[in-house]
Order: sequence, then structure tokens, then C-alpha cells
Amino acid sequence: MITKNSSLVEIISLDRSLNSVIERFDLKTSAKETIKEASENSGNNPDFIVEILKAYSHTDYFPKRELNVFSIYCIIDYLRRTHRYYLNKLLPQMEQSITQLTKKFGLSHPDLVLLTSIFLKYKNELENHIQSEETKLFPYIENLLKAKQHGKQYFNPGFKGYSVKQFMSEHHDNEISLPAIRKIIHDNSPLTALPMPYRIFLIQLELFEQDLLIHAKVEDDVLIPKALLLEKYVI
Repeated sequence: MITKNSSLVEIISLDRSLNSVIERFDLKTSAKETIKEASENSGNNPDFIVEILKAYSHTDYFPKRELNVFSIYCIIDYLRRTHRYYLNKLLPQMEQSITQLTKKFGLSHPDLVLLTSIFLKYKNELENHIQSEETKLFPYIENLLKAKQHGKQYFNPGFKGYSVKQFMSEHHDNEISLPAIRKIIHDNSPLTALPMPYRIFLIQLELFEQDLLIHAKVEDDVLIPKALLLEKYVI
């Protein structure tokens, strides 16, 4: 069980996939620090990190009630960190993998051309979605918080006409594309016949899909309900 007194080294030794979560919070995994100690040194909330790690370590468990305790600022900070992790690391790594695959195995696996096209389209859609959240949704919610704390006169008129419901109506679940990409791989080549780089890309897709599902749950099940309540108070 993950607690504030669990060491980062111990957590990673039990589940290496959690390293990607720890990395987002700028925690040093080389030192034998506990989550509590590492959080104090980095300015993070150790209780929040514990709940996020729990969400990532159990595919059938999501701590919705526990995460609702934390502030909107804390939730948005996690989402922004995750966006940076996607844009600066995961997506470039996956694009590099599929590009190398196409160059090396394109002739023997013609479906790679289609797969590359679908992935790059997906990547572009996800980047646009992230940009919308970063430039519209998050600043809007933060302005609502400011207006609630200091008075409605602090609500930025530039956000007039925008709403959380508008964001939700424009919101598309990009995660749907990832199973489609994996299906192309499975349908066109049996897993046992796939070259090793092909299998590595498939693993990257599966891990990214799982990560996105948790990200979406934090956003849809925690942030959005909080933002809707805040909106009713201010607007």
C-alpha cells in the first residue's frame, strides 16, 4: 500500500510504470526519500501525490472521493504537469518510434503507412485539445476562483460568453483513437510475427492509453464538477 512514508525507490521497484507519475512532480528518484520528504523539498502536496499514485497503480480503482478533497489549483497543477509530460516526452517518443518503424519495416508491413498517418492525426488532435485547455479552460477556471475570493468585479470580461458547458460540448475523447491504432496492428500482423520495435510501439500505445484514461477521469470526474459549482457561484 502506498503511503506518505513509502520511499520513492520502493514504489518504483514494485511498479516501474509509476516512475512516469513521480517524474511529473519533479521528485528525485535517486535519493531514498519518502513521498513526504520528497514533496517537502519540491513544494508538492504529499497527500495528493499518494492518491494519484494509487490511481495509476490500480486499473480498477479511482480515488474520486479522495481527490475531491484537494483544491482546484492542485488538480489543475497535476493536469498541466501531465500535459507537459505528454507534449515534451511521451508523444515525441512515440512519434520517433513510429517514424523509425516506417523507415525500417515499411516495405514488409505496408499497413505502417496508414498507421503512421492515423497516429500523427491523433497526435495533432490531442495537442490541439491540450492547447484549448491550457489557453481557455484553465485560465477561465482560475479567473472564476479569483472572482470568488476577491469579488465578482475581478471576473475578466474577456471570458464573457465562455463556459464550462461550452468546453464540454467541444470536448472530444482522443483516447478512442488509441484502441483503433492498436486494432490496426493486431488485425494486420499476429503479435508473434511482429518485429521487436513494432512490439515496443504497441506497449507504448497501451501505456499511453491507460495514462490518458486516468487523466480524463481526473478532469471529467473531479475538475469539471468543481468548476461547474464554482461557475454557478460567480456567474
